[in-house]
Amino acid sequence: MWTEEMTRTIRDKFVPVAVSGHVAMNRKDADGEFLRRTGIKLAGAGGNIECLTAGGIRLGAFYAAGGTEVNRRDLENILKKWQALPDRDRKAGAVVVGEAGPVAANITAIAPPAGALILRTYHRVLTRTADGDLRKTVPGDYPKSSGLGDKDFWLTFYGERWEAQPDFMWIQEAEWQAIVRPNPSKGDSYPLLEAVADRMTRAHLTLTMAYGECSICDRKSVRDRSLTLTVTDVTPAAVQLRLEGAAALGADYATSDKLDRKGLRKGRSVEGFEPKVLGYLTFDRKVSRFTRFDVLALGDAYGTPGGDYHFYYRPGRYPVGISLELASGTTPGERIPPRAAVVYDTPNPAYFATGK
Repeated sequence: MWTEEMTRTIRDKFVPVAVSGHVAMNRKDADGEFLRRTGIKLAGAGGNIECLTAGGIRLGAFYAAGGTEVNRRDLENILKKWQALPDRDRKAGAVVVGEAGPVAANITAIAPPAGALILRTYHRVLTRTADGDLRKTVPGDYPKSSGLGDKDFWLTFYGERWEAQPDFMWIQEAEWQAIVRPNPSKGDSYPLLEAVADRMTRAHLTLTMAYGECSICDRKSVRDRSLTLTVTDVTPAAVQLRLEGAAALGADYATSDKLDRKGLRKGRSVEGFEPKVLGYLTFDRKVSRFTRFDVLALGDAYGTPGGDYHFYYRPGRYPVGISLELASGTTPGERIPPRAAVVYDTPNPAYFATGK
């Protein structure tokens, strides 16, 4: 459903809101009462899309699995229903939304810790050309037997998976303060703080996030990791650092390739990922704050992703790129919790337990 045309229509004609059905339908507060009154039923992980007016009139629904033409028709019908409503339901300001009132006791707000550094991340599956350049993937990069090698199947069901998958990384205040050591000198070199290095590797340099999902990798899945900071310049105004290193996660290539040749692809997790890391950080000494935190991880992935991701199997090695950059955290969209920091809409204590 995520064609350019439909995305543009949704952006221009609607107010998109992402809601966790797993929690929303059971809320014992004004939000839950509003949703139940409309008669809709939001799925936990099904990804159904419902269209409502601000006053709670249900206009209809459409589903990604319905196919492009079905979804386009449903969207057109929903807009027609909207246009047919009387002004009292459509006119700007006609519906007054009252105060939400107390939040249900069973709802846990997941927000960045006070003073935390927020990094915006993007993951993207790539393809290396014959000349060694990198480009976005296309259907022909996948085996025909996977279904993803078929253009219609690709665009209808998985088209959004080949865009950059967004996420966030949180670094607690005490952690980022410890990244810059006292009395730094140009040329100083030392390992990245263990808690940050471990979290970055196990929760953010993950292959499955390139497909839109992730969890914290088991420590045993990290075969190797080296992340080192070097002070490149020191002035009264700022400290400049370069981050370099690499990681090896999951199975090694020989093991992965051997298992894949035996035909054990379906549902079996035998993937591996070996990114190299390069980053540039700036610590403003006057405001005691990082003003730059740009990191790029690029490396080869291989093998069969586990669970539902076995469809994305590609023979041999293929590149995956991950970027991290500083976010202000001043907008609601920049305060969304990292995927690995949440388990069924409740905080995941393992996220900040990294490095222990």
